[in-house]
Amino acid sequence: MKTRLGHCLLVFFILSGCTSIERLALPDAKLADTAWAKAAETPVAGISHEVWQEWLTRYVKTDQAGVNLVLYREVTERDEARLNQYIAYLESVRVSALSRDQQLAFWINLYNAKTVALVLENWPITSIREVKLGGVFAVGPWGAPLLEVEGRMLSLNDVEHGIVRPVFEDNRIHYALNCAAYSCPNLQRTAYTAANLEMMLEMAAKAYVNDPRGVTIDG
Repeated sequence: MKTRLGHCLLVFFILSGCTSIERLALPDAKLADTAWAKAAETPVAGISHEVWQEWLTRYVKTDQAGVNLVLYREVTERDEARLNQYIAYLESVRVSALSRDQQLAFWINLYNAKTVALVLENWPITSIREVKLGGVFAVGPWGAPLLEVEGRMLSLNDVEHGIVRPVFEDNRIHYALNCAAYSCPNLQRTAYTAANLEMMLEMAAKAYVNDPRGVTIDG
């Protein structure tokens, strides 16, 4: 029994742990202690996610099983350029001046938009893990410094594990950040904003937990 259990644990580590080692690589531990850990008391006017909303409406469709799929093949060069411009716009925002809800919406949208842009940049691929950035042993793009926010280079790992999780401490974040895989929680067709943040997080969490991809009971 012990031998079988040990074998199963080893296989589990090889199949799941090793394939995600780049995504789970430790982020910069100092990120959570920066100015991003603070927030303005009142929302800042002028932060717009309209471009991202238009992009999601046009290219994210829901299949019969209720899974949101990105129509990568249909994305025009113009709309790919607009997506990259939106990401550049977010990189120019002074996040430390935003309210707490604006900050979380900012990080979620930035993470998701950059993930989609990486798939587009390397299309056609069958898995985002084929986008090997960040070193010889990289599995996927998560550990590579790809974003510059307020003068600091960040990887997707830094955003998720160094900023969003420790600063905001909300378990529902797992259902908001999208990893561009069918088994992941949906990439929502609505951009996150300070106004809809609570509703969107709750909806995303319930949708995934009640989907066979999240929980399946057999017997």
